[in-house]
Amino acid sequence: MLDAMFDVADLHDDVEGYISADEVETFKPDPGIYRHAAATLDVPIEEIAHVTAGWFDVAGAEGAGMQGVWVNRDDGPYPNFGPRPSLEVDSFTGLADELGL
Repeated sequence: MLDAMFDVADLHDDVEGYISADEVETFKPDPGIYRHAAATLDVPIEEIAHVTAGWFDVAGAEGAGMQGVWVNRDDGPYPNFGPRPSLEVDSFTGLADELGL
């Protein structure tokens, strides 16, 4: 799925790589996809952040031991479901600001 998206958006020259759920034949919020990302990167899972606008992806990442960053674009409340995000930002620019970039 991501291969086609990268082809259409012509991103292959701009992004070093990506990790897809297709590689493990499962979907978020299955913890296996987050563990696969950590293993692929050879980085401890707690040192990785999954950045998403979907609260369900935050819950999946946090539940697997990864940091979940919620991009709250519409300033709505976080659902009272599952673990809270490690960080909440209003945009990717806001995330860059939080990271000091």
